[in-house]
Amino acid sequence: PASSADSCDASGGGDAYCIAAAAETTDSLQFSVVLPCAEEGEFAAKTIEKIYERTPEHVLKEIIVVDDGSSEPIKQALDRFGLKKANRTQMKVKLLKHPETLGLMAAKKTGGDKAVGDIVIFLDCHVSPQHGWSDQIAELISANPKRMIVPTITDIDIDTWEEKSASSQNSKCYLAWQPDFKWYNDNSNPYIPIMSGGLVAMHRNWWRDTGGYDEKMRGWGGENIDQSLRSWLCGGEVLRAEKSRIAHMWRTEDPRTVPKFKHVQSGHNLPRVAHAWFGEFKEKARIPPGTEDHPLLDISNINLVKERLQCKPFAFFLWRFRDVYQGAGLL
Repeated sequence: PASSADSCDASGGGDAYCIAAAAETTDSLQFSVVLPCAEEGEFAAKTIEKIYERTPEHVLKEIIVVDDGSSEPIKQALDRFGLKKANRTQMKVKLLKHPETLGLMAAKKTGGDKAVGDIVIFLDCHVSPQHGWSDQIAELISANPKRMIVPTITDIDIDTWEEKSASSQNSKCYLAWQPDFKWYNDNSNPYIPIMSGGLVAMHRNWWRDTGGYDEKMRGWGGENIDQSLRSWLCGGEVLRAEKSRIAHMWRTEDPRTVPKFKHVQSGHNLPRVAHAWFGEFKEKARIPPGTEDHPLLDISNINLVKERLQCKPFAFFLWRFRDVYQGAGLL
């Protein structure tokens, strides 16, 4: 299907984003890499090293590491694993810290709001970008700054911190009615209904104008659906960067991959998504009873975004991806 957001070429270049894009070239776009880290220690150090090693000097503006209340402060952990202050300065690392654990999404928002690069990319604190990972992301955002770009997510070898030779390739998810997201395979086009959330890049202006992450969410879960719907319904789009490969450490039976961070209650995140975006389809969402009037379901902040950006109704999203939803029997 054709894109739902006009490209700069199609719009004739009159859009403010297109005017800004015309003044930028792919080579001139600089990246702010945001890493939300909680109890990551050695994984954080390895991730920072790979990002620095595999990002061109003129492209990398900064690596923002947000310590989300780790019991061992990330500064001490990086020192212990060989990334001392002089190394961090060379690698353009900036450290931010939450005094207590607020959750993955809040850590991302803290980092995203402080970013100064043209492109802000959020990565998990346990990844290994491959050589050339930033090239296609910059190309796609330069062509249309209202895009959110998801790299091809592959499997990491935890012993070598490299991509596995026989790696799966993931990027696309669809929205289920729980509400939740499910992975699926489709190589027919680059458009992604719902991003998985951990790895995503966007122009800093689009991050700002869409309001970033929902500041009233807590913990982890739901922010990826919120971000995807914000983009598709409010004038943007979500695309896969097939040539941008970033190896990711999945949570497996290997005890080294077990999360060690403090759990933050996030039970209202998914109901917030349904209340904010589903409109007349909200009745199909499997929302726990008795949550309708809960103060954490105040979506006035989302309503301001929807009004400012003149966002479309949820039916537009279902129509845009009707091949997915009709084909899967969800409609």
